[in-house]
Amino acid sequence: HAHLRDIHVPDIVPQLCTDRVLTSHYAAGLPIDQAAASLSHNARQKLAETLLELTICELFQFRFMQTDPNFSNFLFDARWSAIDADAKEGKRGCGRLTMVDFGAAREFERAFVDNYLRMVWSCAERDREGVLHYSKLLGFLTGEESRTMLEAHTAAAFVVGEPFSAQFAQTGYDFYERNVSGRTAAFGRTIMENRLCPPPVEAYALHRRLSGAYLMCMRLRATIKCRPMLEHVYSHLDQSTSLSPNSARGTSASNAQSLSSPAFA
Repeated sequence: HAHLRDIHVPDIVPQLCTDRVLTSHYAAGLPIDQAAASLSHNARQKLAETLLELTICELFQFRFMQTDPNFSNFLFDARWSAIDADAKEGKRGCGRLTMVDFGAAREFERAFVDNYLRMVWSCAERDREGVLHYSKLLGFLTGEESRTMLEAHTAAAFVVGEPFSAQFAQTGYDFYERNVSGRTAAFGRTIMENRLCPPPVEAYALHRRLSGAYLMCMRLRATIKCRPMLEHVYSHLDQSTSLSPNSARGTSASNAQSLSSPAFA
């Protein structure tokens, strides 16, 4: 994880912490959307790659994720080394990404994460049966949905998995031009009107971070080779792990409010 060396987390100050307050050292830098305007193309690329790789590692390897993707929770400080670079002149510039505000950090069960990874792989492979199978296993579907709902669900899933498809393995995926958020939003109304169950509880926080990572890559106008990132975590997946539909849901109709993007619903 070469890019993860570019990430900084401020040290905490134990004597100023309580059960309800976490106090850390001051972190300098600008929110990444503000910093993007002054960054070189290469710097924006490296920053976006770092953010996406971090998101994938947090979910699929650490199984512990900071689920609030607010731009202000990711600060870029150009005075530090590692991110900015000018490839043409062969110079290594400076810059550091700092993560702050961990109030929304949460842990995910391994069984859920492993099956979610299988679903993401199915999305990237445009495997309709795989998407439907793991969507039902994880609790996104009941198995009684209408054809209209199933078609909208799989179509949105394929768009979400597109950055990781083999089609863009060599050229990279242009997040700004491909406009994942806009394209998946087209399925939102159909999904909301035809779904028979709310998504599993884990999905609300998880999808907020995933959709935020995509938006960050769009804002940075990055073109990223995402496929190797997914292949790396998928190659380490323990194929013996499993999750039953009943243990996957862990939610109720009271959670049905729309807290996550239809793109990932």
